[in-house]
Amino acid sequence: MSQDHERTEWEAAVERVLEYIHHHLDGPIALSDLAAIASYSPYHLTKIFNKVTGISPLYYISAVRIQNAKTLLLNTNLTIRDICLDVGYQSLGSFTSSFMQKVGMTPAQYRAQSRQLHEYHHSMKVHRAKTSIPYGSDGSVVCGWVTGVEQLDEGIVLVGLFKKPVPEGLPAYFQLLKKDGFYRLANICSGTYYLMASSIAKSKHTTNREILHNSLYARWGEPFAFDQGFHIREGIDLALRPRRNTDPPILVSLSLLMKKYIQQRNSG
Repeated sequence: MSQDHERTEWEAAVERVLEYIHHHLDGPIALSDLAAIASYSPYHLTKIFNKVTGISPLYYISAVRIQNAKTLLLNTNLTIRDICLDVGYQSLGSFTSSFMQKVGMTPAQYRAQSRQLHEYHHSMKVHRAKTSIPYGSDGSVVCGWVTGVEQLDEGIVLVGLFKKPVPEGLPAYFQLLKKDGFYRLANICSGTYYLMASSIAKSKHTTNREILHNSLYARWGEPFAFDQGFHIREGIDLALRPRRNTDPPILVSLSLLMKKYIQQRNSG
């Protein structure tokens, strides 16, 4: 069996699993049930699911539940307890803990702060990245070009290094870009990071900007592992494309991200 044929079979199995997950988020989902749908053992399902999506099935389920909760928090007046149950959590405490871990704030804070996103978007000035790399800087550097930016009528692009293979919370290092598409992430401390980019539409509707359902997306295939010292990774180019079903949910809070960006610019 060729590698391409094997990859196609894996993707088809994962697509079946994803369809089941999205239709059963309001209740418990067992790994054994997903394995039966994919016609693999739980061990092998986890292995191919990781290869196709970049994360494990159980982490994907948790991430999608939080993504759905973000949508409900912005689009409905449901109580947080009702939203907790609607997205498949049985405990308000575990829901709040998971939400805070993945988004960077509590559900109540998210609902309140996201209303300020319009204000942040209009008060923010995106600066062009310098193409020169200052040798001797503290920490490491990752830089390159983001192509496909011309697909955006209006809006900006987030490029970030995340500590997990899911874009969640605040990235450890990030930059917001406009049409030029060049990025440079500098002063990177030792550690392992995942590079991802996502478009942020300029929309009158807070939900369209905050949830990023229809955003363009790109990610670098392998994580970066930096030890102490100065290292440069040049030519790390990302091609924006429409999101696929197999892409992990984007759990970044844009209101929190833009607030931090504005604060950094004002202080620097």
